[in-house]
Amino acid sequence: MDLLQERFETLNRRIFEDHFLEKNHTMIPNFLFTYSLEQEFWVKEEVVKILKRARESNKNMIEVNLFELFLKIFEEDLDDVRNLAKEGGLEELLDAVSPVLSGTDLIDMFKKLTDESDAVLITGIGAAYPLIHVSILLKKLGAIGYKKPLVIFYPGTFNGMQLKLFDRIDTAENEYQIISIA
Repeated sequence: MDLLQERFETLNRRIFEDHFLEKNHTMIPNFLFTYSLEQEFWVKEEVVKILKRARESNKNMIEVNLFELFLKIFEEDLDDVRNLAKEGGLEELLDAVSPVLSGTDLIDMFKKLTDESDAVLITGIGAAYPLIHVSILLKKLGAIGYKKPLVIFYPGTFNGMQLKLFDRIDTAENEYQIISIA
């Protein structure tokens, strides 16, 4: 059996256990599911299956794609964002969007999208990089005491201390709690 398939079976067992959605106020429930970038398509298909199973089981899970979240935040200014990216390049775009994303807009929109859910599946991390860093999102959510279980589908590796997006970009994991789920 393929290792990724086995890991998804483990993930499914864990997130569909009765106590997974229980509110546990003694820990911040950030769960990490790592995979290689080459497995992105298969992971997307599995996330769709998880969401379907959740609906059938009357569990209220939602997917938040970080790149789509970025587009939603800048929905009214997308033409300006595109033009800035074309004309000024990535550095200028990052300079322009950073104040908005480092303010409350990112968390406000995330909370608005997840308000009715009991658990959140976070995808689109690679597509959103470097506009939105999942590590920054987790730090901000931890700072406000966000307690809903988060399952982060991360295209890279985690060695217990360091996230490595695409197995190339290092991020020290020292300001938020995260554990591997499968």
